[in-house]
Amino acid sequence: MKYIITESQLDTIYFEYLDFLFDGLTYDKNNSTPRNKIWKDNSGKIVLMLKWTGSLWVEYELWSTFKSFFDLDSYSVIQQIMKDYFEGRLNLENIDPEPVWM
Repeated sequence: MKYIITESQLDTIYFEYLDFLFDGLTYDKNNSTPRNKIWKDNSGKIVLMLKWTGSLWVEYELWSTFKSFFDLDSYSVIQQIMKDYFEGRLNLENIDPEPVWM
């Protein structure tokens, strides 16, 4: 059986999966780098770091999991999906997500 998924439905699916991956994020108000913003997961591991330059570092393992789950090969496509997601979910503007080992 084939399913037809529209572009807007696909965006919703992407966002729901990203909600799952980034579930329970907490903003670290007491981080040691005040020019950067940091979000941690439930275990206390840093998973997002917004650099003062506008670069949003996304923990590589989560980026890779998202990429593999949807079989996405294009860095720019993944980057745009995550940019849209974080702009909507965390109210971040003018960001450039990129995968980084943290």
